[in-house]
Amino acid sequence: MAGRTDSGSSITNVAATAGVSIATVSRVLSGKRGKDDDIARRVRE
Repeated sequence: MAGRTDSGSSITNVAATAGVSIATVSRVLSGKRGKDDDIARRVRE
């Protein structure tokens, strides 16, 4: 299903948990946010 990872977490759930937008999660996953960025770190956690 689109937007889901192997663990079953949807991009929407990741965004809600991290307190960011879906677009931000997408940018983190595509590598367009720095690895040291606090927001990117929250999304990856």
